[in-house]
Amino acid sequence: MSPRNRLPRTALLAAMAISSPAAAQDDRLPSSAVQGTEVRVSSVEATITFPRYDAAAWGWLAGDGRMLRGGYEWRIFMEGEGIPRQVHLSVLPPRDARRSFPSLAALVAAGDARVCWPVMMITCDQTPVDADVRGGRVVLTLRDRAAIRRLFGLRPDSTMASVTVPGRPQQATWTTVPITYVAPQLPPPDAALRAEVAAARRLVHAQLNGGGRSIQAEDFSSHLWLTPGDSVVVRIEENRCQGDACSETATSFADARWSVDDGSVVRLREIPDTASRRRRHVFGKRPVLLTALRPGRTTIRISGLHSDLDTIPIPGRFVPEIAREIVVTGPVAAVRICPRPEEVPGGIPIPFRVELVDREGVVYRDPPANIVIHDGAPYLHWPAPGDTTIRFDRLGPVVLTTTPFAGLSDTVRLRVVAPRRGASAVPARRDGEDGCASSSVSPTPLPARTRRE
Repeated sequence: MSPRNRLPRTALLAAMAISSPAAAQDDRLPSSAVQGTEVRVSSVEATITFPRYDAAAWGWLAGDGRMLRGGYEWRIFMEGEGIPRQVHLSVLPPRDARRSFPSLAALVAAGDARVCWPVMMITCDQTPVDADVRGGRVVLTLRDRAAIRRLFGLRPDSTMASVTVPGRPQQATWTTVPITYVAPQLPPPDAALRAEVAAARRLVHAQLNGGGRSIQAEDFSSHLWLTPGDSVVVRIEENRCQGDACSETATSFADARWSVDDGSVVRLREIPDTASRRRRHVFGKRPVLLTALRPGRTTIRISGLHSDLDTIPIPGRFVPEIAREIVVTGPVAAVRICPRPEEVPGGIPIPFRVELVDREGVVYRDPPANIVIHDGAPYLHWPAPGDTTIRFDRLGPVVLTTTPFAGLSDTVRLRVVAPRRGASAVPARRDGEDGCASSSVSPTPLPARTRRE
């Protein structure tokens, strides 16, 4: 088992779902399959014994549609030292959905028992958990003392238990079950443990309560690359996130102050109240009008940002000052992919980049245009701007295109061939030989303005 096994967050939501009475169906798993779960904990061993549940057959049988849904799970859910954790046994359905077991013991032997913590993603470690069947009851046993302390060190008096089987509603009811502490007893929680708990809870809070502030174009453009004469409304965006759900706040930032490093490249102008009343009502973020004056690049900043989210312990997220780079180019004449080889070796990382050329021949590196790879696979690759190292794993023809920028795009057709001995990348070419401005293979983190000779 790998040290970190990840499951989709939807698995976490399903694992924590509590069915309402209205969702009950005739084929629900009997409550007796969960109620009566026994949890016994000492300083050296923790055992979870689930009630006996008898089934006519164990596994996934062909021809019975209900039996093809879902897998088997026996689990308890603990908050432990502040990070939610599960001790559980799961038996997932095979790909062909046809498999049966002669007994419950055989089914359990084929399962995967582990300790996981579902924060954003369900992550499981290598803590050993034994699973067996005693008297027709599934028993999970944990003997790792550190894990026992993490889960039960605060000595909670109860936990949540759940059982799921195929053919039953997957939103299984979680039932509260008591915890019995036996000899040798876990020591009572001390100051050191409580300090660990506080630190762990702060970490969970930071992971589940995120967000941040940024400068965005009001039309939700993903970039701020302009040409002289262009105007765009920019504003402050503050998002509050809980888990993977984010929403924009309505903070007004009454003390916010805008500035620009180089006023000869762009001009900032406060939007009059009469013109921005609707914007202020909708966004509440003091938008300003940004006008491009000449080619170049500069940075716009806004300071004096304060809100109720300043106390969220996420370094660098809710800061009082934020900035964003603005790039002003000449009128765009072409967007191109570089380099432009006819053949590339398969299986070897190869750096590509996108260049923008204005009407005067001035070249700008790494504009906000993605490279899209069409290689015959049932999906497309979308390397991010400025990070376009590509490894081709399929031999044969490949087409590279760019996403449109300023209404323009580029296409490169090449062939992926078996690598020759000693090949490491596309052979370097002299400047201008392939129509590109530079043979450098290192994408610049910020657009570098150079002129072709």
